[in-house]
Amino acid sequence: MIYAIGVESKRHAIYTKGAPLGDEDFRLVEADADGWIPWDGKNVSPVPIDSEFEVWLRGGSKGQGLLGKWVHEKTDLNFDIIAYRPILDAESSEPEAPEWDGEGLPPVGCECDCYHTGTYQGVVTVRYMGSEMCVLLNHDHGEEQCGPIDAYSFRPLRTPAQRAEDEAVEEMIRSAGLDDEEYNRGVCRDLYRAGYRKEA
Repeated sequence: MIYAIGVESKRHAIYTKGAPLGDEDFRLVEADADGWIPWDGKNVSPVPIDSEFEVWLRGGSKGQGLLGKWVHEKTDLNFDIIAYRPILDAESSEPEAPEWDGEGLPPVGCECDCYHTGTYQGVVTVRYMGSEMCVLLNHDHGEEQCGPIDAYSFRPLRTPAQRAEDEAVEEMIRSAGLDDEEYNRGVCRDLYRAGYRKEA
């Protein structure tokens, strides 16, 4: 096994030939098949301060964290660190949420804005999307909801500014008693963008 170790950061990563290593300068260090890197005791700690690692002491004991001496001294040789093994972050078992551009129906695992019969339901994660039914996890109350796809509409997640604009438009339509149609929404959106705000 070979590690790529950041020259300045001391960050360790398993080296795969041809894989990108980022912008930082790295040096390659060979370890044994179990990931242990021999340590000669001629320097200070080879790992970042906040990292996790295991050590192997000259006296034969092994443990996690700094249990011995990085710099080998002539006193109490049993506590000299003669090898170490970084504890690398395991790859997340959670798959990355798929992106959705708003075309068609959102894929399973996607987070998006949800409307049920025209009423905003909040942010949901799509759990199941069939030909007639869907199952959604609502982020606001943490419960699953399901129903016929025809009763739902979806939109890619909005930015905070877009959400504020949507809420203001909803309030304008309600307070003015307007019909919820695209023309009225467009007028209210134009007013909001022109600087109109309801006074407290």
